[in-house]
Amino acid sequence: MHCGILGIFLFVIGIKLFETHDFDSNLSYNMMFFSSAAYSENPALCLSNVFGKNVWQNVTHATFKKNNFSRIFGFVAVSHSRQAVLLSFRGTTNDVQLLQEITSFYDKDNFNNKGKVLGYFNTAFKGIYKKLKKHFISYSKKHANYSIWVTGHSLGGSLASLASMQIAIDWPFLAKRIVLYTFGQPRVGDHSYAINHDLLVNHSFRVVNYIDPVVHLPPCRKKFPEKKCNTKGAYHHGQEIFYDTAEMRKVSKFKVCTGLPKDEDINCSNKLGVKCLFKSCIFYHNHYYQIDIGHFGSRANCNFGKYVDRTPMTKLKHVFREIIHWTI
Repeated sequence: MHCGILGIFLFVIGIKLFETHDFDSNLSYNMMFFSSAAYSENPALCLSNVFGKNVWQNVTHATFKKNNFSRIFGFVAVSHSRQAVLLSFRGTTNDVQLLQEITSFYDKDNFNNKGKVLGYFNTAFKGIYKKLKKHFISYSKKHANYSIWVTGHSLGGSLASLASMQIAIDWPFLAKRIVLYTFGQPRVGDHSYAINHDLLVNHSFRVVNYIDPVVHLPPCRKKFPEKKCNTKGAYHHGQEIFYDTAEMRKVSKFKVCTGLPKDEDINCSNKLGVKCLFKSCIFYHNHYYQIDIGHFGSRANCNFGKYVDRTPMTKLKHVFREIIHWTI
């Protein structure tokens, strides 16, 4: 889908005529826990364990079951102390679901005439958003001065990307309130989708942990592994926040990536490219701010007292699953 000449010009040179925002590392740290809570079957308990009782209220979760093995999960919540409405999405949870994603990996769907996105992402998003939309809109309209926080990790980050875009399209008056933070998010759509996402969702950050390989997938050019991206393949949107350190901590230094190509800065994570897919590299996809996002939510319900990090063998198994997920 072609954009106007002005939109393309602004995208290429990196100038925006709308309000811009600064990355907030403290908010990013909290968003990571919100993403982890989406992996829990009881996100209300998860949020309570991290932030305390009654900080997050009206926690409403939903499941979209495409079949017995493809289960998409998300939740909505409200915090009066934070003055925010929260929308968070879960990533992939089982191997059969991964295989279903693989078979549709190269399918492309038109997304509201704003570009093309990966088919599985689009189907998963439509299914879960339909179940959460009523609650989300009710909370957002009732609390008209609250920010709208949207987040997710990995596949959940892709769903969060689509959700933020859909909200901005359907309810333009909500667009300025949207705050999108994702972690280890793969590329969601093509260059047109990236342009339109940047124009509609102004407060958008993709947090990248060091040599996380998933952020480079699907490839943005035919030669793989790639470094400098062109506009013919999959393309990222939003401001990349790159933590170029082997131990990503809350207080670690980070780089706000503003170089060219826009949203695919060659001097940030693309400079490193895909270093490896096995063993240590996938560790950086699982872990953000030294927390195994999926494990912390699904097995510990965000309870630090019950949290035990993955063993090397479990990490290796997860490596194999993620490689199948993104490279076949």
